[in-house]
Amino acid sequence: LIWMENFLSKWRGGLIMISHDRKFLDKSINNILELDRGQAILYSGNYSFYINKREELLQQAEKSYNNQQKTIAQTERFIERFRSKNTKAKQVQSRIKQLDKMEILQAVKTTKNFSIQIPQPERGPLKVVDLKSVSKSFGKNIVYTNLNLIIERGEKIGLVGENGAGKSTLLKLLAKVEIPTSGEIIFGPRIKVHYFGQHQVESLDLEATIYDTIFSISGGWTETQIRSYLGSFFFQADMVKNKVKVLSGGEKSRLALARLLVEPANLILLDEPTNHLDIHSRDIIEAAFKKYSGTIICISHDRHFLNAVTNTIIEVDKNGIKSFSGNYDYYLWKRGENNKSGEKEEGSSKTKKNKNSYKELKSLRNKKRKIEKRMAVIDNELNEITMEQNNNNLGSDFEKLQLLQDSQNKMESEYLELMEELDGLGD
Repeated sequence: LIWMENFLSKWRGGLIMISHDRKFLDKSINNILELDRGQAILYSGNYSFYINKREELLQQAEKSYNNQQKTIAQTERFIERFRSKNTKAKQVQSRIKQLDKMEILQAVKTTKNFSIQIPQPERGPLKVVDLKSVSKSFGKNIVYTNLNLIIERGEKIGLVGENGAGKSTLLKLLAKVEIPTSGEIIFGPRIKVHYFGQHQVESLDLEATIYDTIFSISGGWTETQIRSYLGSFFFQADMVKNKVKVLSGGEKSRLALARLLVEPANLILLDEPTNHLDIHSRDIIEAAFKKYSGTIICISHDRHFLNAVTNTIIEVDKNGIKSFSGNYDYYLWKRGENNKSGEKEEGSSKTKKNKNSYKELKSLRNKKRKIEKRMAVIDNELNEITMEQNNNNLGSDFEKLQLLQDSQNKMESEYLELMEELDGLGD
C-alpha cells in the first residue's frame, strides 16, 4: 500500500479512484469529488483539505440560510403589520416584490451525529494475559518460537507486519481458536474476551431480523434498550425489522460488531474491524474504541484507525515481535530512526547483535515501559493531592494536610528516582 502511495504521488497521468482509506487518499490524490444526493462538488486538495473545506462551506451555508430566514420573517411581519395602512402601501408592495424575487436557500442537511456506546467492562486485574514461552507451528511451518508477552489493562495494541508473519495466528491464540504447540497463555482472573473477525459476519442468521439478532442474546433488555443500542450502530426506526440477508457488507459488519459487544469484555480482539465500512462509519467506530476502557488488540490495514485508537504497536516478523510504545505514526518514525542508526553503524552492527541478545533488549524495553507507566500513575496521584490541598474545607484539618504533604514528598522523591533510572537506561 505504501509503495502504491509513493507510485501514485509521482504518477503524471490522470486517475479516478474510490477508497475508504483516509491516509491513502491524503497521500495519493489532489482532488476530491463529493457525490451527495444527486449533486457533485469538486474540492481541489487531498482528503484532509476536503474535510476542513467542506466543514467551512457547511458553516457558511448554514449562516447564510439562517440570515435569510431571519430576513424573511422580519419582512413578513412588516407586511402583515402594515398591509391595511394606506400610508405604508408603497413600502408593503416593495417588501412583497422583494420576497417574490428572493432566491430561497435550502436548509443545510447535516449528517446526524451518531455515537456507538460500547458497554464498559468492570475494572479487571492489571495483567490481562501473559504468554510464557509460547511456540506455534503448523506442520513444518514454524510461526512462533519461545514467544513471551505480557498484555496489561488499558493497552490498545495494533499488530503490524507482512502478510503471513503471524498476526492472525497471535490473535487466534489469544481467542483460543488456536492452541499453542508448547508454552502457556495465562489470562488474569475474571477476564472476559471477545474476538471479532470475518467469522462473526458469516455466523449471522440471514433469516433473522436486525432486532432479533440482538434480542436473542441481550438477556432481558427491553425493546427500548435494544432499539437505542441498535440506533447507536446506525440501525434506525423501522430498519430494525429488516432481515439480515438484505443488508450490505458494511451493515452486516456493524451488526456483527453490535452483537459481539452486547456483553462487556475486558479484552477485545479485532481482525480488520473497519473492512466494508465507509469513512463516516469508521470515524464513529474509532471514537467508540478510543473511549473504551478495556484492552484492545487489533489487526488493521487502516492506518488512520491505528493512529486514532492504539497506544502500542507490536511489529510481528520472522524473528518474533518488537513493541513500540506509541501509535502507528510513532512506530513508523521510530523504525525510521532505527534504520538510520543501523546505516551509520553498519560496520559494528554484528558485534552489537552478539552483545545484546533479543531477550536482553526485550527486558530493557519492558523495564522502560513499566517505569513510564509508574511515572504516569504518580503524575495523576500528585494532581489529586494538589486538588485536595486546595480544598477550602481542609483549612483547619492540620493532620490531614500533613498526611497529604508527606504523601506528596514521598511521591515526588519516587518520581525523581524513576526519572534518573529512565535516563540511565538510555534510548
